Amino acid sequence: MASGSFEVVKRSEGGVEVAMRVVGEGEIGGLTNLAGGAPRSASLRAKAGSELVAIDKAGFLEAMRADAALTLAVLQTLGTKVRAKTAQVATLLERGRRDPRERVVFFDTKPYERDAFERHLPEDLRIAYVSANLGRETARLAEGYLVVCAFVNDDLGRPVLEELAARGVRMLAAPVSPPGAWVD
Repeated sequence: MASGSFEVVKRSEGGVEVAMRVVGEGEIGGLTNLAGGAPRSASLRAKAGSELVAIDKAGFLEAMRADAALTLAVLQTLGTKVRAKTAQVATLLERGRRDPRERVVFFDTKPYERDAFERHLPEDLRIAYVSANLGRETARLAEGYLVVCAFVNDDLGRPVLEELAARGVRMLAAPVSPPGAWVD
C-alpha cells in the first residue's frame, strides 16, 4: 500500500461480503495470491486518497527465482501472517468456548443507565460498560467487541469510526425508545 488505507473484504460461504480488517500504508497484501496458484481470496476497497502499487505476478515470480533474499523476505512475511491468523483463530475459538454470548460495549454510561439496561437486555448479550465518552482516545477500549453502543455525547466522526472498524467493531448502536420506556 503506497498511501492511505484499504479495507480487506471477503465473501462468506453464504455469499455475504464481510470487512475483515483495514490495511494501511507500507503494508503488503496479496502475497498468497502472488506466490501461489489459487485465485485471490479477498478484495481491497480503497478509502479516499489511497494509492496501491500493483506488482505483475509473472515478474514477481521471476524476481523471486533470481533473488534468494527476496524469496526469504516473502517467506518470512507469509510466516508472520500465518502466525497472526493462527493466533486470531485460537482467540476466536477460545472466546466461543468461554462465553457464546454476543459482546457489546456501552460508552458514556452512568450507573442509573446501567441498572435500566441490565433489567431490559436479553440474556444472549454480554455487556461491558465504559463510563468515558467514545472518542479518539477511548476507541481502543472497543477491541474485541462486535457492537458498540454510543450515546449523544460520543464522538462518531470518521477517525473514530475507522478506529472502531480496525478493532473489529461491525455494528454501531444507539438506544432509542419511546418516552418512559425505561421507567419501571
